[in-house]
Amino acid sequence: DLAMPHIGGVFFVYVIPSAIANLVVIRGVVTLTSDIASMRASQELDVLEVARFHPSHFIFLPRALALITGAPALFLLGVFATFFGAWTACQFTFRPPIGEFWEQFIFSITSWKASLALFKVGLTASIMAFIAGYYGFEAPLMHAESVGKTTTAAVVTATLAITTINTLVGLLLD
Repeated sequence: DLAMPHIGGVFFVYVIPSAIANLVVIRGVVTLTSDIASMRASQELDVLEVARFHPSHFIFLPRALALITGAPALFLLGVFATFFGAWTACQFTFRPPIGEFWEQFIFSITSWKASLALFKVGLTASIMAFIAGYYGFEAPLMHAESVGKTTTAAVVTATLAITTINTLVGLLLD
C-alpha cells in the first residue's frame, strides 16, 4: 500500500533513464568512438578533408542523430519492460491483478515526471553523442591499438557524465 502509488513514477524518472543511458553508453558510445577513431587511425578522415568534405557531416552527424532519436524509443520500451518486471516481482509478495497494478503504475506517472524523464533521456543521449564525437575526432594520428584506449576513455567519461547529469537533473528538477 505504501509503495504501489509511487512505483511507476520512481521507475519512470530514475531507473529507466539510467538503464537506457547505460545501454546506449555501452553500444552507442563504443561504436561511434571506435568507428571515428579507427577512421582517424587509417587516415580515412584525411581523405574526406582532402576532398573538402567535413568528416563530421558524413561520419558523425547521422550517427549522432540516430543515437539521439533512438534513445526515446528505447525509453518507451523500457517503460513496458519495467512495468512487466515490477508486476512479476510483485507476484511473489502480494499478487496484485495486472489491471489494478497498471492503474497504480500509470497513476503515479504525472505529466511533469514524463517530461522530466524524456528530457533526461534526450539530454543524456546528446551528451553521449558529443563525448563520442569529441574522443573520436580528437584522437591523434595513431596506431590501430590506440583506438581501444580512446574508446575506453570515451566510455568512462560518458558514464561519469551521465551519472552526474542524471543525478543533478533529478535532484534539481524533481
